[in-house]
Amino acid sequence: MKNKELRGLIGYLETVTLGDAAAEKEAHRKGGANGRISKTQTQRIGEPTFDVIVEVSRGKFNEWRVVKDAGRAVDNILDGDGYFAEMRIRDSNDGPMILELTTL
Repeated sequence: MKNKELRGLIGYLETVTLGDAAAEKEAHRKGGANGRISKTQTQRIGEPTFDVIVEVSRGKFNEWRVVKDAGRAVDNILDGDGYFAEMRIRDSNDGPMILELTTL
């Protein structure tokens, strides 16, 4: 989401300004926000190009994470929440796959 050139792949982002009532409602929805109310919010404005995201880390050739609902993951990240992913690990010697569901 930090890479402006790739934001189109996740549905583009925009920052909106909330009115007083909407900002207070959003603060309560997010658990009170410790008495702080933010009047700006970043939101996704379109559908992601792909439904599924495969996250690959540099140098980890036998590990990857699969996010099966890209739109929901982006929305959760923007709300400050975690998202669900499958962690897939392959044994580099004999090839069996380990599948683990995680919240990131």
